Amino acid sequence: MIDKANFFERNPWIGNLVIVTIVLGACELGSFFYIKYDEYKTRSLKTATNPRAIEMAKKDGVAWEDLNFDNRKIYEQSLIFHPYRWFQLAPDYAGKVINIDNFGLRKGLEFKKRKKIGVFGGSTVFSIFTADSETIPSLLTKMSTKYEFLNYGIGAYNQTASLMNYIEQIRVQELDYVIFYDGVNEIGRMVEKYERGDFDDNQQLKNMGYYHTEFTRNGIEKTFGYRFESNPNKPYMLRFFDIFFPPQNVSSSRARQKSLSPEDKNELEMISDEIVKTYVHNIRMITSISKEYGVTPIFIWQPDIYVTQKRLTDSEKKLYDKYQGLRSLTKLTLSKIQTNDTLPNLNFFDLSKSLDSLNEGDHFFDYCHLNSEANRKIAESIFSILNSEFDVI
Repeated sequence: MIDKANFFERNPWIGNLVIVTIVLGACELGSFFYIKYDEYKTRSLKTATNPRAIEMAKKDGVAWEDLNFDNRKIYEQSLIFHPYRWFQLAPDYAGKVINIDNFGLRKGLEFKKRKKIGVFGGSTVFSIFTADSETIPSLLTKMSTKYEFLNYGIGAYNQTASLMNYIEQIRVQELDYVIFYDGVNEIGRMVEKYERGDFDDNQQLKNMGYYHTEFTRNGIEKTFGYRFESNPNKPYMLRFFDIFFPPQNVSSSRARQKSLSPEDKNELEMISDEIVKTYVHNIRMITSISKEYGVTPIFIWQPDIYVTQKRLTDSEKKLYDKYQGLRSLTKLTLSKIQTNDTLPNLNFFDLSKSLDSLNEGDHFFDYCHLNSEANRKIAESIFSILNSEFDVI
């Protein structure tokens, strides 16, 4: 029989190895439970116990939990890699609230015999927190007697991605007019590039407009099975540290609160200049393509919580104050958009103040995503432009 005491005295390294193994195992087990708790808190508990969001969705006739279920399914679990517009939505999704057609586009109100107007943009056009019938394109279709407005909005798309989407769609769908509803993602994608520390390193991407790396990575992984930072075999201890010290190339809410400061005047000037320059370049390209295909393009700069003059609720004020650097950049970028000499000649319309007349109440789920009442206000502003400037309604 082995004398255990003497054995470990003769081989102290084995005893140390056992202790280290036990400690690491305990840390890994503890990290596992913390990660699972954090996922539950952020994905389930948070959405189920947000009384403000629950009430806002309820007023729109939908369940907050159902909206979150559909959005997680669409944007986290089902994205498909696309070779030149980052990613696309998986087709034929029948959700609890949100539905995707066989082309990978958000469903709306269908009038097959009507002429078509395409509405391009990001998640605010897609409208992640409303029913299919309460998106901006659907509301415009309700207002019109001649046109069906097709929803080409895809979450995270800036105008660079929408430009490529437009080129793809114009080959198969005859459109009389196209509306590009942008602003938030022009700023957001460029900020993410800045956050990753490679703003000055890749001039080509800077001029094109940055892509959404997380969703693009999701699309690649779901399509080809490749794995990057989201490697499923990554130890939970390392995932634990990622929560509090996120990698530089991964955006997060925590990083966003620190990445930009209102005091970084030079940085804000540099980023806003690039945003405006890229936006104007894209508009000129879209205008040229539209002319060749006989389509009339209309460009709209959207409102958000930082530029609206509506009376904010206490909850909305907290959203307004959350990302102070982003708030300063948004206001600075808008001021440059409004004073740009090129845009007035390119069917450009500034709707940043279109929500100012809303009655007091919660309309913003976050700093840019709106409920159906605010969507309707924007749709009315767009409808007015179409009627007065283009006489198409």
